[in-house]
Parts: sequence; structure tokens; C-alpha cells
Amino acid sequence: EALDGGPLARLHDGDLVRVDAVAGTLDVLTPGVLERPNVRPDLVANGYGTGRELFAIFRDHVGAAEAGATPFF
Repeated sequence: EALDGGPLARLHDGDLVRVDAVAGTLDVLTPGVLERPNVRPDLVANGYGTGRELFAIFRDHVGAAEAGATPFF
């Protein structure tokens, strides 16, 4: 979701969010977060180390969150 430019991509460290597992909602409490420009993060350095390369195939093929975020379909 964040890599596709969704709202999670606009969150920064320190932003306040409220997660309600019962209602199934995530609310951004920090003003102005959703108005921030959409910047695609550079994740080139995150592909290797601590076994991350073993799961690269899953990261490369995972589907959208709305479809279950699975790499199998």
C-alpha cells in the first residue's frame, strides 16, 4: 500500500495514529499528514541482510492489501 503511494507512505516517525482492531480502523491523528507530497521511498538497501534476500520473491509478487496482500494469487 505504501509503495503504491497510499496514505501510509505519508506517515513519518513520530506521527500519531490510532489503531482500532475492533472497528477495523486506522486514524491519523497528526494534522496535515495526508496533505504531504507522495514520495516513493528508496528501498534498495533493504533487500539484503538478516535473511531478507530469502523473502525477496514474496515482496516482489505481493498483491494489494484490499486483495489480502498475498503473493500466491
